[in-house]
Amino acid sequence: MLENIIDEKNIEAVKSLLEKSEKCVILTHSRPDGDAMGSSLALAAFLKARGKDVSVVVPNEYPPFLAWLPGIDTVAIYEKSPESVDEILKTADIFFCLD
Repeated sequence: MLENIIDEKNIEAVKSLLEKSEKCVILTHSRPDGDAMGSSLALAAFLKARGKDVSVVVPNEYPPFLAWLPGIDTVAIYEKSPESVDEILKTADIFFCLD
């Protein structure tokens, strides 16, 4: 099944979308766990290294034991600041939903 999703045509389509996008938002599920935060922050680092303006947004707090993750201090938490997160979402060019 993955062979049908990961093919050269789809990879090129994603590359094209990324080239056209400047503001990227990475979202995850409620009560984000280590998998969600780790994958989100890793993608954020990858995109930032390529010159993108990236925001990681979570609906609510992540567990305190994840505070050591690089970049976690930049994560926007909707429950804490809904107005600023709404602005981030309104200005995004592309969204990634990760777990």
